[in-house]
Amino acid sequence: MKRAFVATAVVMMCIVLSGCTLYFGGWATAGGRVVERAEDGESVVGIKGAVVTFKSVSNPDYGLNCLTDENGDWVTPARLKCDMYDVTVSKTGYVQVGPFSYPMAERDTHYTMEIIMLETQQE
Repeated sequence: MKRAFVATAVVMMCIVLSGCTLYFGGWATAGGRVVERAEDGESVVGIKGAVVTFKSVSNPDYGLNCLTDENGDWVTPARLKCDMYDVTVSKTGYVQVGPFSYPMAERDTHYTMEIIMLETQQE
């Protein structure tokens, strides 16, 4: 009995000291739309090829990029850890938006972000 306890303690200590992180939270997805105001000033047009970047606030090495389709719509290609994220939206020729904070706290949820409007860069 004592040996089993000691062996378990040693294994746990090795895991902790090896730098492994165990994540017991949930996973979620997100999506949205990136647009620009049309020349008529009233309507909006989806922007194809904009990059939506998610970076975890608690672990900056963890994140992913999403690319918008021809309508400006995007969806995370994989589930994200439930966490707070810094989100940035960029595309050549447009002013970058962000980073802004976006919480994804509920597991097994799809978050629909508000429409993000990009402005063209002034020369």
